Amino acid sequence: LGLRQESEYNTFRDAVTDSLTPSSFSYNSWEAYVSNNDSSENKYAVFYRQRLDKRANENSLTASTFAREAGASATLKKNPSNRLGVTLTYRNLRILDSLLSDAEPEEVIVGRVEYFLKLFKGAVTFNTFYEVGSGLEQKQSFSYLKVPGGEGIYTWIDYNGDGIEQLNEFEVAAFKDQANYIRVFAPSNEYIKTYTNQFREALNLMPAAIWNSRKGFLKFLSRFQNQTMFRIEHKTSSDDLNVAYNPFIRQENIRDTTLISMNSSLRNTLFFNKTNTKYGIDLNMTRNRGKVYLVNGFETRTFSQADLNLRWNFYSSFTLQFKAEEGQKASISDYFDARSFDIDYFEILPELTYQPGPVLRAAIHFRYRDNRNTLGGERSLVRDLGAEINYRLVNRGTLLVKASYVGISFSGEENSPLGFEMLEGLRTGENGTWSVTYQQNISEHLQLSMIYDGRKSPETPTVHVGSIQLR
Repeated sequence: LGLRQESEYNTFRDAVTDSLTPSSFSYNSWEAYVSNNDSSENKYAVFYRQRLDKRANENSLTASTFAREAGASATLKKNPSNRLGVTLTYRNLRILDSLLSDAEPEEVIVGRVEYFLKLFKGAVTFNTFYEVGSGLEQKQSFSYLKVPGGEGIYTWIDYNGDGIEQLNEFEVAAFKDQANYIRVFAPSNEYIKTYTNQFREALNLMPAAIWNSRKGFLKFLSRFQNQTMFRIEHKTSSDDLNVAYNPFIRQENIRDTTLISMNSSLRNTLFFNKTNTKYGIDLNMTRNRGKVYLVNGFETRTFSQADLNLRWNFYSSFTLQFKAEEGQKASISDYFDARSFDIDYFEILPELTYQPGPVLRAAIHFRYRDNRNTLGGERSLVRDLGAEINYRLVNRGTLLVKASYVGISFSGEENSPLGFEMLEGLRTGENGTWSVTYQQNISEHLQLSMIYDGRKSPETPTVHVGSIQLR
């Protein structure tokens, strides 16, 4: 049986008027709970909390909000192969200061379930997570802020040539030296009621845990391994509980006027001979989807791909790798039509690696990629021939040299979001990229890195970027 209490009191006064500033506040909270011993393998707890907040009002602190919470939790982990954790909390918030908000009392339910199961000596493992909640969320817009060169994420491309930075002219930088902007979110004073749910599932099948010592067909099956990861999260303003707390509802069933955001991802990987040093195969399938409501309307992005990877160490120092990939990248913007596209692509990437020992590694690759925009008919062909050498200097450091020739043909408008996407940040015609990286451990706790990158595209000056980092 326990009792906790916490309070804080802060007043800040204006030096001229001696009145309280808006940063003044105080709160008082207490909690009573009942639980079993902390050392117990299976844990249970029940609690009740109250909290009173005060804010500056003229020359005194007055009550602004009053919250009550009640909840329970249980954790069952006596069996390490079968673990369960459950938490459920109810919260009631009353706004006492009408100047702060005239909202009705808010009721919030937050719940979480986590479950782990391991079967057949680890041949099958499940990991499940499910969480629901409700509350208030600030409406917000975003803008782009310029930062020192290379320290951002986005690059600005003046598509319309007016010299004015506009929201639809920023892209994720393809090269580090172009990353000069970050996205900054600006909250507003408007709040909306939201319901959220999140579901995650991980499934791993590893027959080798029970069949590795068998012979015949079971021995063959033990060479396979499969990993599946699924995650979905969405926020809505709908008070229909089937929409608010059901993670498997079809996105088309959520009205656009109630959807705040949705993100989902699915990835499945099937391995064959994953740990074998001679050869191995893996098949991957991925699908990601995100939909978010911005101040200018909805923006939806989807990405799906299936790829096959082959690895064959046909000689002691030579390894041949082959990758074939097929997929789709789509973007739909309600407000910026130029940012809407639907690209189907196909790519093959053979690579030959020579590694006679731990000192030297050399590789040569060829990449062929075919991109087609089904919305407008644009097409690009990318041919990338490259090589790299990684040389380890004993007790001195590591030297990595890369160079690529990239030939691109494109039938659309280069200076557009679609062109940036299909050209991979380069230009139509013959492009070249190269880099040299040297890394050395000066002492046990000090490392020096020197990096040089360069690229050349048609009708543009050669770009040279150098950097030194000491950490």
